[in-house]
Amino acid sequence: MEGLIMSLSLASSEAEPASNVRINLLETVCLLNKHLTEALCQQVFQSTRTSERQREWSLFALGKFWTAVIIQAPNSLGQALDQARTGGEGLLPEVTATDGGSFQRYKTLNWKFFHALYYAFTQRLLGEAQPVFAGTMSDLRARFPNLFLIDGSRLDPIAHKLKILRNTASAILPGCMTVVYDLFNGVTRQVLFDPDAAAAELLRAVPILSSLPQGSLIVGDRLYASIQFFWELSKRGQWGLFRLNGTLKVERQHLISRKQGGGRTVVEEWLVSVGSGQTAPVITLRLICFRQGKRQRDLLTNVLDPQMLTAQEALSLYPLRWQIERVFFDLKLVLKLERFYTANPNGVAMQLYAAAMV
Repeated sequence: MEGLIMSLSLASSEAEPASNVRINLLETVCLLNKHLTEALCQQVFQSTRTSERQREWSLFALGKFWTAVIIQAPNSLGQALDQARTGGEGLLPEVTATDGGSFQRYKTLNWKFFHALYYAFTQRLLGEAQPVFAGTMSDLRARFPNLFLIDGSRLDPIAHKLKILRNTASAILPGCMTVVYDLFNGVTRQVLFDPDAAAAELLRAVPILSSLPQGSLIVGDRLYASIQFFWELSKRGQWGLFRLNGTLKVERQHLISRKQGGGRTVVEEWLVSVGSGQTAPVITLRLICFRQGKRQRDLLTNVLDPQMLTAQEALSLYPLRWQIERVFFDLKLVLKLERFYTANPNGVAMQLYAAAMV
């Protein structure tokens, strides 16, 4: 255990050669062993199942197997299964299932079991997470219990196609994901897999809101600046801060403040009416406009009280949204989600959620 170290070959930029980065994963493995327990897996399985049986490949065995695969990155699942059948090696659980039986289990066990396991595991992990990140935004903790970033991404194409797909010239996408990142605690709070790579990102995000605490402030790009999404936030007592979407009909109603600084800097705050009222009710929001020469940024929020979220705080907060791109980088490149071991939705989801837990 003490010698468990993962070597990664990362290209930090186009100008710099790839370098070997050695990461000590002992603490990661200790947290996985502490929180990814058989009791937790049994509880998740019983609460999620309808007619499924545990079988030899229980949810606990699958969880241990896939997190080991993520950490050890074997050449194939067959190689990992061979090691598991010989008594397990390192982090792998001991199983006796055949290759055919194992791959059938990856194919048939619904991905929602792994989503439920990931969510339950994350909730337990939060007990040890400390809200020590995003120190420049620490004053917001007194007003918003949680500060989340949200974004979506398509998963990388499947490189090795099934026989039935080998005559298909187009890339086969295994699905997409929506991620909610906890900016204060430095962990993902929600990862939602969708096997449909063409699923609309905004519609994928709406169900996630029900799993997020009331009073949370959610930051996203202009895609989320929609009347529908703001109404969904309001129904759940949540707040949003998004870049202005140019397709919205925005009518300025009242100038809250206008501040002019050096370097031709102007910051304006407006109460605005958004929408035409034809397909959805008009909603009142706050528009924050930043101008500095040719630079400009317009943000929309349903936090109408400037004392609760000042214009300067909003403008300082929005650039932190790039941190969720680091999450996608870690999932796809560091934890190898650019290479899928299976080509069916349930197997892809198992690998995705195991990577999210790691």
